[in-house]
Amino acid sequence: MISNVVVHYQGKNKYVLNWKSKREVAIYLLMQPDDEVSEFLVKTNQNQAEVMITKCLRPYFLLKDDDNQLIAATWVVPLDGPNNFRDLGGYLGADGKRVKWGKLFRSDHLHRLTENDKAVLDEIGLKTVVDYRSPDEYQA
Repeated sequence: MISNVVVHYQGKNKYVLNWKSKREVAIYLLMQPDDEVSEFLVKTNQNQAEVMITKCLRPYFLLKDDDNQLIAATWVVPLDGPNNFRDLGGYLGADGKRVKWGKLFRSDHLHRLTENDKAVLDEIGLKTVVDYRSPDEYQA
């Protein structure tokens, strides 16, 4: 069984994936979490892999062994302007199901978005922004 998957963005298109499994794991690139596999990346039994991704700005990874599969990505979406723009996907719920990747995000300071950040958000498919600040907070 694949568990404890963590994806770290190292900068310059480099990602390091760590997981727990007693079996060999194949890793594939997904352009979106619901898409078909875009590309085979690596197969290893080392519980860690380093991959370079240049095809998309927000990659998702499908990890598969003989019995199961799991989708993973970085929780923090690397943007230049906002701090702490996070994907809330991948977390395990009380019912044992996982929150879907790429559907719900949280952030601060969206007024700091750069042109590159906007391209990332376009690729993600962000459609709605809900601002929970009070009118006084918004005015400040």
